[in-house]
Amino acid sequence: LVTTFAFKLVDSPVLPQGEVDEMPLFDKNCVSAEDPKQCSNKAMFNFIASTMKYPAEAKKAGEEGMSVIKFTVSQSGQIRDAQIVKQGCKGCGEEALRIVNAMPKWVPGKKDGKNVSVEMNLPFKFKLED
Repeated sequence: LVTTFAFKLVDSPVLPQGEVDEMPLFDKNCVSAEDPKQCSNKAMFNFIASTMKYPAEAKKAGEEGMSVIKFTVSQSGQIRDAQIVKQGCKGCGEEALRIVNAMPKWVPGKKDGKNVSVEMNLPFKFKLED
């Protein structure tokens, strides 16, 4: 007797930011904060500031710019499908992508009380110090 089972992994559809009831949060400690969004943004900014390394090729060329990374915060809070949408300057898109891929697990977004995958766009400003 041979029994076969078919399994299908069903992932929730990825929702744009405007279609969720609660946006994903960078830091789980921000869930109970007075202003969760502000708390999350501050925690993410601190993470980025402590992780970012200005690309040597952009620094050498005196280049500055804005890079944009598109990624999904999955229904489990993992970062996935991160990609460069806008390069900005030499190596800046790759550095921004590295930072996003190094981010810790997020608090997932919610729709109708359930965790959902949410597509995010995150700009990174690369500016040389005077």
